[in-house]
Amino acid sequence: MTLEEFLKYAADLGKVLSGGIVGGVLGYLLKTQIDHRLAIARNNELVRVTDFNKAASIFRAAFVKEIFLLRANIISGNEVVHKIITKEAMIRHEKAKIIFEPFVATRKNVNFNAAWDKYKHCEYNFLNSSDDYHPDNITGRKEFSQFYLNHIEQLFVCAAVQ
Repeated sequence: MTLEEFLKYAADLGKVLSGGIVGGVLGYLLKTQIDHRLAIARNNELVRVTDFNKAASIFRAAFVKEIFLLRANIISGNEVVHKIITKEAMIRHEKAKIIFEPFVATRKNVNFNAAWDKYKHCEYNFLNSSDDYHPDNITGRKEFSQFYLNHIEQLFVCAAVQ
């Protein structure tokens, strides 16, 4: 091998090695950039899920008292449902709904609002569907309590994890 051939070989080898080094550095930088963007996306999703779960907990907590009383009334039938689902309770529930609405996914918003409307009009719907309901009838109070409880549970299903 002559000196000229050796120098040409060394120059070609230098080009290959420098190309490999530059390619490796660029690949590493690209991988680092992608990892960084994925980490940001994971963090944003974690924040979104955490905020949703907090809002959902607050929403469900607004109904705890009434759920407890309705369940007890389904067993005993001792209480008139109007004393459980009071105007104040409905106001508290609607406030919780208004606070929670921004966290409901757009695709679930229609179902959530439909479930809310059914819950909000439970009394009217129950009285129109029950021919023999009377507040003094224990069986009727139990059925009315179960009717309300079913609608609350449907609300929770529509407000489930996104």
